[in-house]
Amino acid sequence: MVAAIAVAGFLAIAVVGLLAVARFGLMFGLSEPPPGARAPARVQDALPDLPEGVKGTVLFAESDLVAVSLPKLEESVAWKRASDPNIHSVGGPDRQGRVAIVVNEMMAKRHWLIVRDLKSGSETLLFKRPGDALWGDIARDIRYVSETVAISPTGGKVALGVNLEDFQIENPPALVGYGQLEIWDIAAKTSRKLGFDVADTGFGWFPDGKRLAVVELVDPLWMPPITRLPDQFMESFQSANRIPAISIVDTETGSKKVLHQGWRPIVSDDGKTILATDYEFNTRLIDVATGQSRTVKLPDFYGVAVAVLGSKAAIYLANQDPGEERLSQHNSPLVGPKKLPRIVYAEFGASDPKTIVSYIDPRWEVAYGAFSPEEKRGTP
Repeated sequence: MVAAIAVAGFLAIAVVGLLAVARFGLMFGLSEPPPGARAPARVQDALPDLPEGVKGTVLFAESDLVAVSLPKLEESVAWKRASDPNIHSVGGPDRQGRVAIVVNEMMAKRHWLIVRDLKSGSETLLFKRPGDALWGDIARDIRYVSETVAISPTGGKVALGVNLEDFQIENPPALVGYGQLEIWDIAAKTSRKLGFDVADTGFGWFPDGKRLAVVELVDPLWMPPITRLPDQFMESFQSANRIPAISIVDTETGSKKVLHQGWRPIVSDDGKTILATDYEFNTRLIDVATGQSRTVKLPDFYGVAVAVLGSKAAIYLANQDPGEERLSQHNSPLVGPKKLPRIVYAEFGASDPKTIVSYIDPRWEVAYGAFSPEEKRGTP
């Protein structure tokens, strides 16, 4: 879920003089790599000292989709790309080991959504549609697709945003993809739109497979107040024309309720809390039952969270280790190379995160699911 960090789907800063550069790569001064380019990424050589019970699968999309099991850090290729299609977004795996992938053919201007079973290698095609997933197709009046796709832990559902258009938030200046929320039933191969718009800043399924955390852009007049703490969470949006707010949607009835200000919602695996991030990468942990929040610190936080485990720890992207000098490739000429982040695990308040992947290109999606390699091998 990701999370389906989703890393490439992160919100971009709108830059004056550049048209529609609202994509994660340009936020960090990175351009889209050429087709087939394989960004460097390396699974940690030594096993980190993870607490007992921490298990699951971390996914990251280089050229191929790579799966890393926890806690043993066994690496495998979850999906191998052909020459032209690129992975636009990835979510999961769910508890059955299924991964949702939006595949994009930029040159052919078409994209499709598949669900791949990590245990059997089988694939289910949910749709194939015209248009570039990243930019759409202006000539045919086709809009773009969210850079986040999420598969429910249970229940066999996939959520993504479709028919997205750019929405300009003012003060702070942020260009946000905004469009329809679409829910797919994997078994029935049917979909429905829920009748309201969501921001392309992440979706998070609850463990029940029914509720979904989304982000809406709310008029300040209708925005619930937020508890002010020294962390200055969401302070930069207090004069904005729209405020990002996390809402909880019942995907069966279509009902929804605004819970808290923030974006990039990461629902904990126990369903009790949601991790939210703001414009300056401050983080709050929100109690779902009460809507109250508290400040949490993620050491060396790079701005992208992937998972919250037991409402007490997180998997996320962290800044590069001091002394390391691994730089991005295929960069924007406006900014140049950036230090590559790493994927880490840390308990809230800890000072030393435990590295899972030593470095990764931030333009690629990162996701996590509770599916374990023991289940994949059929171990009781």
